[in-house]
Amino acid sequence: MNTTVTKYSPLMILHGLDSAREKIAEWAEKKPILNDEMSDQVVLNAWPFVTTAYSLLEQSLKALVMVLDKTYDEKEMKADSHSLNSTFRRLDATCVDRIRKGYRAYQSLHNYVGYTTLDEFMANIDKDYAKWRYFLLQGWIHGSPAKTSVEAMLEVSQQTIDALAAQVATDHGLSTVGDRLEFAIKTLWRNCLNSPVRRGKSIDREKVNLANKWLLKHGDSHVNAVSKVVRRLKREGVSIRDQVEADMAPLLEDFFVSLFNEKGPDMRQFLSRTVNDEHPLVWDRQQLLFVPCESKVEFEENH
Repeated sequence: MNTTVTKYSPLMILHGLDSAREKIAEWAEKKPILNDEMSDQVVLNAWPFVTTAYSLLEQSLKALVMVLDKTYDEKEMKADSHSLNSTFRRLDATCVDRIRKGYRAYQSLHNYVGYTTLDEFMANIDKDYAKWRYFLLQGWIHGSPAKTSVEAMLEVSQQTIDALAAQVATDHGLSTVGDRLEFAIKTLWRNCLNSPVRRGKSIDREKVNLANKWLLKHGDSHVNAVSKVVRRLKREGVSIRDQVEADMAPLLEDFFVSLFNEKGPDMRQFLSRTVNDEHPLVWDRQQLLFVPCESKVEFEENH
């Protein structure tokens, strides 16, 4: 594949959009939107993030349409105005399905985002974007705009940018929030396995293999294994040392300490729901959703 970057090439646009999304995400994490007793004040806190994230999402969708449809010109782009739905409807079925699945996976973890489907989410902010844009000047005249989630907007942008990358670079397939958590957990676990000296004790390879089997017996993936184990440790007061041999315990203890020190918002939400939801939160690979594990299944797998 020729990857020479020329002015206004799809590759350059892809790089620009991805870089912008990363910067907005870092900014939002460092300057979280604070709640306030007055709803208008919350909107003021959110205003710079929402308007910036909306612009990123709009441009990401239009960039994807431009690559898919060579006849999509500036005139049609202006006709779509700032409507996300108008642009989204121009995408082919494969891209639409991909972005919808990515959003649904994200929403199943971050269930405080009140819109279950991507279509509901986009329609909600689409109709009130003018209010968001001019809220600092006209907010108290026309009322507060509809609620949205900056993080969810960034997630949809990410899925759109990934779909764009599939068109202009190598397609690595759909990457959902579940895939990202799986990768993060595997990385932490591998780091612990590759550094088997803990607190002055040497852990041989046989013990490492036993520790690996102990973790994975709780689920069909590292995400589900961690969900079940953390649930028992945090909610049921079970000790690792009560479940494994003494010289394996330091390895496992350090892994769970490093896990809870992870600062990513997806990991924080996953661990919080794992501990606090009524049933353990598990990743359903067929549906690409996080679902609460039924109590009967939980009982059968833990006994």
